[in-house]
Amino acid sequence: MRQLVPQLNAMIICDSAFQQAPSGKWCIIGSYTAVLVREFPTVHAPFNVFLALSDFTGNITMRMVVRDPEGEQLSEVRGQFPKIPITSVEIAMPFPPITFTRAGTHSLELYHGDSMMHMRSFQVLLHSSLPQAPPANPA
Repeated sequence: MRQLVPQLNAMIICDSAFQQAPSGKWCIIGSYTAVLVREFPTVHAPFNVFLALSDFTGNITMRMVVRDPEGEQLSEVRGQFPKIPITSVEIAMPFPPITFTRAGTHSLELYHGDSMMHMRSFQVLLHSSLPQAPPANPA
């Protein structure tokens, strides 16, 4: 039997993604394509990447990598997926906080085993109209 190559149907960067009970429908909250920051370096809050895949049979490690404009790896998450009886799956992969050190086009890469399946970009932008953090009080 030939091994199916997974097809990506959706890849959404968002604040939160969860499966609603009892319907099983996915809720994607706060999707975005740009991160606005006050200064560099900055620590971005944890986020999720919602994935919808077809022709996916599992029994594989998938990973996602975030890279800065210079190609430096900033973060990586992995998920081990067992063999599944269906060929369509929707999942959310959570990322921990990431430190961004520069503005520009960053990439989010999806790997199926050792092969890159998809890459999408997002922007990290310095936004001067965001309120500045209050100065730290010396203790």
